[in-house]
Amino acid sequence: LNSSGDSFFVGGNVGIGTRIPLSSLDVNGDIRQRGNSFIMDNTHPDYRLVFSDASDVFLAFRPGGNVGIGLTNPLAKLHVNGEIRGTVKNFQIEHPLDNTKLLIHGTVESPEYGLIYRGQAKLVNGQAVVALPDYFEKLVDQDGRTVQLTCKNGYSMLYVDGEVEDGKFTVKTPPQGKSNQEFYWMVQGRRTDKYVQRHPFTLVKNKQVEKIPQSVWDAMTPEQQEEKKMLVMVEVVVDSPSSSQQ
Repeated sequence: LNSSGDSFFVGGNVGIGTRIPLSSLDVNGDIRQRGNSFIMDNTHPDYRLVFSDASDVFLAFRPGGNVGIGLTNPLAKLHVNGEIRGTVKNFQIEHPLDNTKLLIHGTVESPEYGLIYRGQAKLVNGQAVVALPDYFEKLVDQDGRTVQLTCKNGYSMLYVDGEVEDGKFTVKTPPQGKSNQEFYWMVQGRRTDKYVQRHPFTLVKNKQVEKIPQSVWDAMTPEQQEEKKMLVMVEVVVDSPSSSQQ
């Protein structure tokens, strides 16, 4: 049924700009909203708001405020399937001694997809075998695995006998050392799982060029201009008639 113009009603579905609507509302074209909010009835147990095309999901919202980027079923407040970029990466937590303050912590950064495992152990008759998680060998590159050892409650020279392999490593002390020495250990390595193999780490990338109208550039503060230039190669262009009228 063609009610008028380009609007069609087919089997309870409404199509705008299409004669064959495939859902309750199927729009072929742009949608403009002039209000301040978009309200959905969230009483359905599986309701979600998804932005996608025929092959990829861009953005999804689920009950409870979970937001997904690159997936339809986010399991956290922000769940991202893919790479996250930022000039700094920090988080804030409640101060454990003063509830009027927050602690701001930054993340450790490195030019690789690094992994860290740590714990403590104790020598028995001069040696100890430290077992790593069962998935360690599948996740960590065999090259570049390193071990750091720190004595606890006393001192005895410690060393790693052999390599970190088969998900474990052996720590020993010389015959004149303390045979029951306690110690902390830390293993570092690089990720080598399937995702990293498909998306290898790129240490240096060329900045993209972003064209910014002169009026937009002039309206930015010096701090905003500097932050923009940190991320992209800025090319300020003469305003077009349409942009100067906005």
